[in-house]
Amino acid sequence: MERRRRRKSDVYLATVQPQPQYVVIVMDHGNSLSSNQLKTAKGIAKQFLNSLSGRDRVAVFGLASRPSFPRDPRDDSCLPNSLVPATFEASLFFSSFVDNLRQEDASTNHSLGFQTAFEMIENMIRRSKGVSIENAMILYISRGLLSSLTEGRDIMETISIHNGRLDHRVIINTYAVIDDGKHIMFEKSILQDIAEQNFLKYEVNYKSPKPVIAGMMVTINSTKDLSVSVGRFYLPLNKSAPESPIFSLPYMDIADQTLTMSISQPCFHGKELIGIMGVDLHMEDVVQDVTYYNQEINSYIFLINTDGYTIMHPSFNRPMKTRIQPMHTDIWHFENKDGFARIRSDMLNLPEGERELHIKRGNTNATEDNSSKSDFYAKYIWKRIENTTFIVVLKLLTEVGTTQALEHLHVSNDPHLVYHRLDLVQPNDMCLHRHMPATSDTSTVFLSPKSFLDPFEHLSNLETKRMVQNYVAYLKDDTRLITNPGLKSEVKSDVAATGRINTEWLRRYHHRLNHQEESIVRRYVATPSGVFRSFPGTVIDKTSDPTKTDWFQRAGEFPGHVTLTPPASNVYSHLFVHLIQ
Repeated sequence: MERRRRRKSDVYLATVQPQPQYVVIVMDHGNSLSSNQLKTAKGIAKQFLNSLSGRDRVAVFGLASRPSFPRDPRDDSCLPNSLVPATFEASLFFSSFVDNLRQEDASTNHSLGFQTAFEMIENMIRRSKGVSIENAMILYISRGLLSSLTEGRDIMETISIHNGRLDHRVIINTYAVIDDGKHIMFEKSILQDIAEQNFLKYEVNYKSPKPVIAGMMVTINSTKDLSVSVGRFYLPLNKSAPESPIFSLPYMDIADQTLTMSISQPCFHGKELIGIMGVDLHMEDVVQDVTYYNQEINSYIFLINTDGYTIMHPSFNRPMKTRIQPMHTDIWHFENKDGFARIRSDMLNLPEGERELHIKRGNTNATEDNSSKSDFYAKYIWKRIENTTFIVVLKLLTEVGTTQALEHLHVSNDPHLVYHRLDLVQPNDMCLHRHMPATSDTSTVFLSPKSFLDPFEHLSNLETKRMVQNYVAYLKDDTRLITNPGLKSEVKSDVAATGRINTEWLRRYHHRLNHQEESIVRRYVATPSGVFRSFPGTVIDKTSDPTKTDWFQRAGEFPGHVTLTPPASNVYSHLFVHLIQ
């Protein structure tokens, strides 16, 4: 329930706060805090994390004598040095880090804490080339106890130097965590001065002519009603909501356990925001033309948004097959070739275009010199989808040299075609093969979702006997008089072409029986259009896609070679088998 509430909160915040927030959360866990104050500080940090949406950027670290980061700086150069997108997964990770912070037996080095926070913001601005960042926020959670009388001036000097470099773009908000009945006048005073950046009081010079944007100091002794104070901190950063729709990143909907995308839009009465409205869409329906694209063998389509996040890519599972929350990842993690960074920048900034990338790939043929290279050209063609934040990209791979062209030949259709749904339309001769219903005298044909004009509709509807009969009648028809039941144009010819192998399979099968050879579990052939023919034929799960299997993709990477895949549980035979293709 909490995850679902958080998801809807993300959608709401992204809709009413269109501009991204840049926040560094600093949590004091030095020896001046009591156990109750430490518990309150943790609650504040986690509440603030929950107030962020996926378009915001955030950094979190603990502070005592030195900063404590969610990951060791020696292992991760990103988290200790900059801000990361405040995705659902990042917020969970940071919340877990906050929960695990323990009180340290050392005084808090406040100056070092502010220096670290400002350096994170400076690093983020340097890396965000071409992106205008108007303001950022430091949320400082502390008791405010200083180790010396001069430390207050040191803190203000640090803030003045670093915020001056940034033209006073950073707002500082402070939480003074207190225990009831304890005198904290001086601690509150220093945290108030930090929030207001009161340099004059400490005789510290301004480092920038631009005015300071004063933050707020809030005293708090419990985590009750935290959301009210958190909302107040955003007031200086808020702008009016846009009237254009907002598209969320894909997420697993808890209600029906499917990958979902929300589209939301703010509602106004005059100029006053009165709420938002939105719809949830199944990702399988939204991206089916991307996931089931098969126009060219050496090409594929992927979908990104204007922030560079990957919405759909061939490396992903089909949305219908996704059962866990996907990690929202930048496209350069998948298209990680030298030179792609420039192309990525053009994709995000130009409405359409095309770029070419020269790729050298090692030849893995063991009989040849391993230093030899095969040169390829990768062409990226992209276009931004109107009125959305989506960018659709077509990638074409072309090997340097002569390109072979396929010739169109007429192949007569198989009059003995059998569809794999043996449970619906039973052939004359059936048997059990590996404890599964199978055919012993012919192969069967399976059509994956990508073979259909509307894959999502095919997956959503229950296959019936009448539907199977319509498929078979159309695929066997040579007169072109039978109506297409919703298959792509190339499917019929692929079924006919693969049918030519049936005779050879039967010959080898009977030869194997005569010589008592039992090593081959099943033979099969697949085409890029999603046509899959197997012998012995058997029933296959309708969500399966042979073109996404390791054996199909590995064979495609090494044309003209025999390849072997490691033992694995095979969806088509339900055994751990070696695959030779």
